[in-house]
Amino acid sequence: MYWNNYSTFNPAATGIFAKHYAAINGRKQWIDFPGAPQSANCIYDLRIDSLHNSLGVNYTYYKVGIETNNQTNLNYSFRFNFKNDRALNVGIGAGIYSKMIDFSLLSPYAIYDPFIPTGRRGPETQFNLNFGVMYKTSHWLIGLSSTHLTEPSFKEIGYQVARHYYFVSSCKINVSKSLEIKPGILIKTDLSAGQIDANLLFTYKKWLWIGATYRPSDAVAFMGGIELKQRYRLGYSYDYTTSKLRNYSHGSHEIILAFIL
Repeated sequence: MYWNNYSTFNPAATGIFAKHYAAINGRKQWIDFPGAPQSANCIYDLRIDSLHNSLGVNYTYYKVGIETNNQTNLNYSFRFNFKNDRALNVGIGAGIYSKMIDFSLLSPYAIYDPFIPTGRRGPETQFNLNFGVMYKTSHWLIGLSSTHLTEPSFKEIGYQVARHYYFVSSCKINVSKSLEIKPGILIKTDLSAGQIDANLLFTYKKWLWIGATYRPSDAVAFMGGIELKQRYRLGYSYDYTTSKLRNYSHGSHEIILAFIL
């Protein structure tokens, strides 16, 4: 349900949808698979209409295998308004990226292998920088962004983070007064590996929504939720794994809680 967390990977999305936006998103991936990814995002965005800009803060927790990651970013975006409810946002995010690796969780065949580190390394913290642009109309948006522009290097751990690149687009189609269809796509890559999420959402009377996501060679996800008074959002998603990992796990769970004003 990435469409609830745009500003975590594109700072230009800060404040683009509401004056106040706060959200908590949690994901537990590949249930019952040892060392499977677990992640959480916390976001707060504030739009300042009189200055045509927005401020935001987000925190991301990500744990997979023997490594634990924590990121905190402050976002700023400036909005160029055009006719017919169109706007171009340009944003920058800056913060800290902390990484820790616990090599004691490894179980090597050769217990005394001198080339395998032992114990914990970190947490080590480095500066992080993100940048993005997003163009939005009343029925369509498109965004381009890059995270980890500084390519943080963790010398103690012996690890360098590659730059990541994101393309996102979605549109809203009014089928009737009660029904909207929202197709969308997210493409992300570090120029070594990549992933595509293709979404299709159906919204009934602006309060009930259901949909599905297809992630090639990985999963099909089914999601649904409610939006009370167009202010309070609760959503849930279940991924059915289509890769070979389906033989070792029981899918993935994701939940979103949001406040919109």
